[in-house]
Amino acid sequence: MMLGNISDLAIQEVRSQKTGQLYTLSKTLTEGLKAGEFTLRHETIPPGHQSSAPHAHSQVSELFYVLSGKVLAWVGGQSHPLETGGYVHFQGGDNEMHYLENASEIDAVVLQISSQVEEDRVEY
Repeated sequence: MMLGNISDLAIQEVRSQKTGQLYTLSKTLTEGLKAGEFTLRHETIPPGHQSSAPHAHSQVSELFYVLSGKVLAWVGGQSHPLETGGYVHFQGGDNEMHYLENASEIDAVVLQISSQVEEDRVEY
């Protein structure tokens, strides 16, 4: 067993590898654990920012749960508004480009749960 507090976790800036653009401020709750089947992240998406570049996974599935704020879940070029308590699941292998966007004027905070698959390919 391991107990912890999210306030004790280091904040990681998630940035575009191509442009250096800031996407999110992330805390990985499963960092250093033997939770090889999934990753759990607490992410803050600043106003006007995205969770990532539009992308699709060959196998990894992602679930986002909105803890606070409002986001747009973009999938296949269409936006779907989500507020506190809302969630979206992006299925690996569906070839649908997806990401979250914070189009509001306050931070949006989400939990991201992702499956872990070694053979996953990401298309941007």
